[in-house]
This record gives sequence, structure tokens and C-alpha cells, in this order.
Amino acid sequence: MAPALLLACAPATDGWLLTARGKVIDLRGEPVAAEVSVHSDGALLGEVAADADGTWSLSIVVEEDAAVPLRIAAQDGEALGTAWSTLEVYEQPTSSPLFVGSGQRLDSEVVWVPAVVVAEPLEDSLSGRVLDGSSGEAASRVLLEVRSGWNAPSSEPVLATTATDVDGLFEASLPAGVYTLHAQADEGWAASVFPAATGGDALGVVVPPLAEDQLVMALTHEGTLDLDLHTVGPRAGTDGTGQPFDVYSERPDHPDRGDPVAELVVEEHRVEVGWVHERRTSGLYRAVVFDAGGLTVEDNDALGHARPAVQFWSSEGPAMAQATPGRIGTHWVALRLDLDREELQRPESYGQDADPTDPMTF
Repeated sequence: MAPALLLACAPATDGWLLTARGKVIDLRGEPVAAEVSVHSDGALLGEVAADADGTWSLSIVVEEDAAVPLRIAAQDGEALGTAWSTLEVYEQPTSSPLFVGSGQRLDSEVVWVPAVVVAEPLEDSLSGRVLDGSSGEAASRVLLEVRSGWNAPSSEPVLATTATDVDGLFEASLPAGVYTLHAQADEGWAASVFPAATGGDALGVVVPPLAEDQLVMALTHEGTLDLDLHTVGPRAGTDGTGQPFDVYSERPDHPDRGDPVAELVVEEHRVEVGWVHERRTSGLYRAVVFDAGGLTVEDNDALGHARPAVQFWSSEGPAMAQATPGRIGTHWVALRLDLDREELQRPESYGQDADPTDPMTF
């Protein structure tokens, strides 16, 4: 298939030939050889088939500095699924001149996108619990809007509404599948967004309204794996480069004297929450998840199968990311806030060789 073009009929500009790559899985995390269609701003970019490992690829030509929102839909018989993301270009090498015509050769760069989960639309139930990210306690009377698909935007139809009870529990009757839950901002809570799937025990986090210079990261996950959230950011008095600070279970405060600029506020088995109280004006903030107990295991894919989800709150609004089953790595860079580019990025970056005590290695 020829690469999809995201170019207007205009003189040559600069950009890249990118290969968008993702996986299709079912509710158990198993790969599905589904048919995949990829849209951007309502335009069809291409249709491809995932292989037996659930992996699909599509070549896309992208202009420099062009934001490329993606809507990825997958179908395997009656099983359907949708995910929304953005084709990330911030780590690409120097762009090349682009033009439409014969004789042009471009080297393709692979950009991974989040997984699409498919499920047959049979009646099922959606249930889970919501916690207060400032205390770890149950968050009661939180109104939740349920939208179909992974990372569904607020422009998608609301399929159901529900609310948490005094124990933070919620439930709704919906067809089997993956959903995005939006907690609306009110007097007690900031707007939040998190994923949930039928047939499981969903866990989401909400936080009180934030000050302009605060940001929060929260990790939730399934199963028994011991995962760590690393809240990483630029140190004061720097230009955003050099050794960053790193707040996690072994280093829960920064700095370790005086009032903390950043701290791990909640640390429980399935949830960890890091707060930054004074964010800088330049540099990168990253939410990184580590399977530190699996560092010695070669080709370890346990992290992705635990389906960790990361929520993020800042003045730019709420965001979420979720790891993909089958990806190899003992750490996962889930979200990045690039203050210089004014972008919230979802890197889909996994690695095996990083040192969890040294943030310069991940």
C-alpha cells in the first residue's frame, strides 16, 4: 500500500515518512489478527490487516510540526474496538523535503501507537473503584461519563453515566469492551480521564483542583506485579537539561530537606500518585513506570501484560496512557510534558537496560 499523505496541494515542505505501528488485542491481552482502519480528522489514511501477533503497520507522510490525531478502529468478525491517539513526531531525526512526484525516496521511521482492544458486543458490566489522589482514600460522589473506546475524547457520545458511592465504587451495564471514563470538574475535583474494561476491576484516580504550577501523575495496574511510578522533572535553577529530579518509592521527596517541590503522596499495591507542587517554566516532566523486580529477566514482557495505566493532570488538562501487552521492556515512558514545545506527549517508549536509580538512563 502506498503511504497515506497528510500534505496539501502546495509547494514542497519538510517532514517524514513514518510507519505507524500498533497491536490489536482482546480483553485478556491476547493478540488478534483483526482488520484495522486508521483515520485522521475524519479522513481515512489506510486499511491494513494485523498479523497473527496482532501487529499492524501503516506508512504515513507527515509534514514537519503537523499534529496528527489518529482514530484507530479494529474489527475481527463481531469483535470491535477503537482507540484515539496522536502520531508522535517529537523524537524524529532531521526532516526531509517533501513533494508529491516521482523519484522521491524517504527512509521510514517506526512510531508505535497504543493498542486497540476488541470485544464482541455482548451485554456485560463495567465496575471499579475511584480513589482520591491526594490521600489514597475512596472518592465518593464522583460523577462519571462513560464513552466507548480507549482514550475516547469528550466529543464522543456518552453511553452511560454513573457515580461512585461512599466507598468509591461504581458500576454500569454496557456491552463488553474497553471504555474511557471522564470525571467532570466540579467544586471538589479536577477533570479526570481513565480507562476501564468490562469483566475486570477498574481502578481510577481523581484529584482536587490544582494550582496553576502543580501537576500530578498516578499509576494504577492489574495483578500482583510490583510496579513503581517515577515522577521525573527538571531541577530548579537549570534550563531544563542535565540531571533531573526523580521521585519514586526509594526517593519519595525532592528535595529531601524543607518543603518538597515534588513527592510521592500515595503508595499502595495497585496505585501510586506523585505530585509536583512547583513546576518549572522549561524542560520535561515524565511519568515512567518500572518493573524493577524483573530487571534480570531477558525479553521481559510482564509490564505490558499488567496493563498499567498512567493518569496525568496539569494546567493543560487531564490525560491518560496505558501499556501494551506484548511489548518488551522493564520500564515504560508513559507520558511526557514538554514545556518548551508546549506539548503533552504519549511516547509508547519501552526499554530494558535503564537503571531505576538513575533517571538519565530512561
